[in-house]
Amino acid sequence: MLPGTRFEVLEPVRQGAREQVGAYGRDVAAGLKVRHDHGSPFVSEHYRGESRFLGIESSPAFVR
Repeated sequence: MLPGTRFEVLEPVRQGAREQVGAYGRDVAAGLKVRHDHGSPFVSEHYRGESRFLGIESSPAFVR
């Protein structure tokens, strides 16, 4: 499995928002937490900014 870029890791999040909520926009996923590791795509400003836009709360996994 190849690592995803900061753009690629958001695609499943976007698809999930559209499928579950039926829309994509500001705060459509409010209340949702996404668990992720500490990889660079997940700490990038691009990922964090779009997650905030959707209303998603970050839930980083514990380090070892």
